[in-house]
Amino acid sequence: MTDIADPVAWINVVLRDPATGKPFVLLPAEIAFLEHAFQLNPDGTAKYPELVFSAPKKSGKTGFAAILTLTATLLYGGNDSEAICAANDLEQTTARVFSAIRKIVLA
Repeated sequence: MTDIADPVAWINVVLRDPATGKPFVLLPAEIAFLEHAFQLNPDGTAKYPELVFSAPKKSGKTGFAAILTLTATLLYGGNDSEAICAANDLEQTTARVFSAIRKIVLA
């Protein structure tokens, strides 16, 4: 059983890369971001309720946005949770990020 406070372990145990069917291979920067971003306050609330990750073009941001959204809503969101994905335009959010989330869920 994975520790709910460890988002990297949860991602490795639960989520699968739709292209390979295997656990995602997270970059060191992504792991560091996850470990820092999902810190909790003593009362159990999110220390950082709004998360922003940036990286260069063609670095896998869309896939990581999907992973981050699923982790935030499923692992930390509680009942009736919601997530907002912001992108440059609606097409980017729906055609890319939402599509990536859908593929991960189906995998």
